[in-house]
Amino acid sequence: MKWQCFSPGHHELIEEYARKLTKSSSLLEERKSHRRLRKKFGIMLAKNRLKNMTEIEFGELISNLWASAIWGNKDYLVQKIIDDNGIDAIRTQFRDLLYGPDSFQKGLPGLDSNQEDSTSKCRQTNW
Repeated sequence: MKWQCFSPGHHELIEEYARKLTKSSSLLEERKSHRRLRKKFGIMLAKNRLKNMTEIEFGELISNLWASAIWGNKDYLVQKIIDDNGIDAIRTQFRDLLYGPDSFQKGLPGLDSNQEDSTSKCRQTNW
């Protein structure tokens, strides 16, 4: 692993830590879980599926966000958002956010897949 912002002496320490970390069974399970969620939500948030997102799917999405972790009763949070906005408005906002002409991907450096992230000072360059 090569890191551009660390001194050469730190490279070995980071590589050793990364080797130990990647052998951890709990990390491997967590990575599998994250891959499953990314796949699931990627399908759920696909442009052709988003217009039919159900309240239950919206609840799954919100319940898995880091920001909702502080809520003990996530069902209450989800229902409050739906009650305050309506599921149709939520679908529209997600569609506009992800796929609209002014989508956040086009407006923020580093999130557009065709744009080089010039703000990052430290990049992982190679394994």
